[in-house]
Amino acid sequence: MIEDGGLTIAESGAAIEWLIETYGGGRLAPEGHGHDWARYIEWLHYAEGSAMMPILITLIGGLTGGLSPGLKAFLEPEVTKHLDYLSSALAGGGYLMGHVHRRWDARKG
Repeated sequence: MIEDGGLTIAESGAAIEWLIETYGGGRLAPEGHGHDWARYIEWLHYAEGSAMMPILITLIGGLTGGLSPGLKAFLEPEVTKHLDYLSSALAGGGYLMGHVHRRWDARKG
């Protein structure tokens, strides 16, 4: 949750988008609505949309004494799937959008 002036935004994905658009000065997101932008917006929302539930429940289970066998059997392959997806995306150079990241650095001077 953020407060910016008289505006309060409770949804974190929306808060991030607001901050990027309002204060990013064109250097925190790809320009336009092309392929780079599509990948950027996918990763921006991926954490809370797809990956959050299985990873968070697994984490909470570990902090509270463990998960039931049924829940653990469901969550383990889900967590593995998401970590494999992230790993494959990072295999090309350490950033989810490394080629775009380098362009942003160049624009900052």
